Amino acid sequence: ADYWKSQGRKFCDFCKCWIADNKPSIQFHEGGKKHKENVTKRLKEIHKTSAKQAKQQKKFDDDLKSMEN
Repeated sequence: ADYWKSQGRKFCDFCKCWIADNKPSIQFHEGGKKHKENVTKRLKEIHKTSAKQAKQQKKFDDDLKSMEN
C-alpha cells in the first residue's frame, strides 16, 4: 500500500475491551487468564439462566395441564 492505513480493532464481548485485530494479539488475549475466567463465568451464567427458564416453562406447562383437567 502506498498510503498509511490504521490497524483494525476487535471487541472482546467477554472482557468488554478492544484489542488489535491481528492473529498474535487475539491469540495472546484469548490465552490470557482474565479472558478464560470471563468465558467460564459467562458460560456458567448462561447455563444457570437456561436452567431457570426451563424450570419456569415446566411449571407453566404443569399449571396449564392442571387447569385443563
